[in-house]
Amino acid sequence: MGYKSLCSMVLVMALATPCSAQVTINSFVLTDQNDIRHNIEFPASKNRIIVVANSSTASQAKRWGGPLRKELGNQVGYVAIAAIGDIPKWQRGFVKAMIPASPPRLLDLDNKVSNLWHPKSDQCLVLWVDKDGAIKGRVDGDYTPFKLNQLLGFIPTPDFQISAIPTPTITDSSPESQQ
Repeated sequence: MGYKSLCSMVLVMALATPCSAQVTINSFVLTDQNDIRHNIEFPASKNRIIVVANSSTASQAKRWGGPLRKELGNQVGYVAIAAIGDIPKWQRGFVKAMIPASPPRLLDLDNKVSNLWHPKSDQCLVLWVDKDGAIKGRVDGDYTPFKLNQLLGFIPTPDFQISAIPTPTITDSSPESQQ
């Protein structure tokens, strides 16, 4: 295996993780910033994109919204989860007041739901979940076109019409490749 192939493989593995071992999400209930209870049930009528962010990764999660909606529109359901269990209880009212009234963001007050998926503390988590609750793909971190392309690669194409996003090419600048 050449240097270029190895770098490409490592980069893809680091950015997006297919969930080959069938990991299934059970139905759960969380309350949003407007104190409305949401039952997230599986099986569901649509596949879902679940975005999990904590207080330090909320800006990363926000940058995923537009590109995901542009590519997938209403073909999937979207679930935004704010994992705020790390925020002291006395500050949670202030945090809730800072969240815009719409769209709903589910509040994971003790991080019990979001911790099931092992989010990284410094990166938001984006999950591709099928109608039956099986996690089909995962991307961690800030939005990039490359990561979006990786996430879309997990989506079964017969069900979706997505546009192609150019994937950055990795150039091999090692001395061996210059010969």
